[in-house]
Amino acid sequence: MKNLINIGLPALGLGLAILCVPAVRAQTFNFNVDLNTSGLSADTANEPFSLEFDLNQGSDTLSVDTVTLSNFQFTGGAPTGSSTLSGGATGDLAVNLAGGVSLTDASNSLNSYLQNFTPTTTDIKFSVAVSQNGAGLTPTLFETAIDDNGGELATTATDTTGLVELNLSTSNTLSDVGTYASTSPSPTGISATAIPEPTTTAAIYGFAAIALVGLARRFGQQQLA
Repeated sequence: MKNLINIGLPALGLGLAILCVPAVRAQTFNFNVDLNTSGLSADTANEPFSLEFDLNQGSDTLSVDTVTLSNFQFTGGAPTGSSTLSGGATGDLAVNLAGGVSLTDASNSLNSYLQNFTPTTTDIKFSVAVSQNGAGLTPTLFETAIDDNGGELATTATDTTGLVELNLSTSNTLSDVGTYASTSPSPTGISATAIPEPTTTAAIYGFAAIALVGLARRFGQQQLA
C-alpha cells in the first residue's frame, strides 16, 4: 500500500500540474481564414488578381513581430507567377504551396507579400500564427487584401482596403480579427471569415484527463490485487 501511494501521489501531482498549464500565456495566437473569391470570375477585365499580406510595424519597435501563414488551399484555381516580396517577407506559393509565407518586422517597418492567382479561384483558405508582443501606443497591423490591376480592392474596413485586419497584442482573441467584404465598384461578393484554430489547451486537457483515468484504473487494479 505504501508503494502504491508513493507511485500514485507524484503521478497525480503531475496530472494536476498538466491541468494548470493553460494558465501560462501562449506565445502565439492561431486562427484560420476563409476568403470567398468567387466574385472575381465575373471581373476578368481587371486581371491579374493578387493575394496580399502586410505586416506594418507599430510604435513598439523593440519587439520583433512575426506572422506565419500556412496550410493554403486554392479551390478552383492556383497561385501563378513569382511572389513579390518587400521588407521581411519570405515565401513563394507558386513554387511551394506547402512552404507557406512568413512576415517579420525585425529589420523593416513595412513588410509585404503579393502572389498572383487565377481568376477561376473561388475560395482561398489558410492558417495564421501571430506572435504575441506588446501592442505599444500604435499596434502592429497584420492585413490581408486582394489586389487587381488597379490596386487593392475597396472593402468595408475602416481603411477601405483590408479583408482581414488584426492589431497585434499580448492577448489576441478571435474577436480582435476584423473581417470585411468588397464594395462597389470593386467586385461584390468577395468576403473573409475568421475561424478559430484548435489550440494546444484542448490537447493538454485531453492528455491530462487520459493520464488521470489511467492512474485511477491502475489504482483500482492494484487494490483488488
